[in-house]
Formats: sequence, C-alpha cells, structure tokens
Amino acid sequence: MRVTACRALRIGLAPLVFSFGCLLSGCGREATPEDCDRIVKRITELELGSTVRGEDLGSEIAQAQRSLHDQALARCVGKRITQSALDCVATATTADQIVNQCFD
Repeated sequence: MRVTACRALRIGLAPLVFSFGCLLSGCGREATPEDCDRIVKRITELELGSTVRGEDLGSEIAQAQRSLHDQALARCVGKRITQSALDCVATATTADQIVNQCFD
C-alpha cells in the first residue's frame, strides 16, 4: 500500500510534527532552519517508515517534508533548542519518543 504525504497528514503526522515546536524551550541556542528540517525529516522517517515500502520511502519522506515545511519552520525556527535534544532526535526510534522525551 502506498501512503502519500496527504494520507500521512491524515494519519497523524502533522500533529506530531507541530507539537515539537511547542516543546522547544530552556537553555541552548535558537533553532536554525536546518535544525528544524532535521527534526521534521526524522519524525517523518519514523512515522512513514512503518507504513511505506522501502523503495518508496525516500520519495514519500521528501513529499511529506515539502508539505509540512513552511508551517514547521514557522513554529520551530528561533525557538530554544539544545544539542542534547538534537542528539535525542537523531537516535529516537519513534516519533512519539521525539515529542515526549527529546524536548522535555
């Protein structure tokens, strides 16, 4: 079954991507567009990875990122972020882990 970016949004990707923006706080530095892109990409990879065939995953991730890019950046760029939060994002095994553990 092929999952499109629009379908990914319907199955709950958008709330996860946008909820991390509310959680960026505390010490650290201001998040850059690159930081925010990395977070969106990782959440997208984790959410779509279990529903999209391997050969389609790259294009689906890119499509979902394009769909979410402007809104995610508006809610993320300039918010406080730490290196440990970014490290957590990189090693997380689920999107929920990113939202619930990486930005505490």
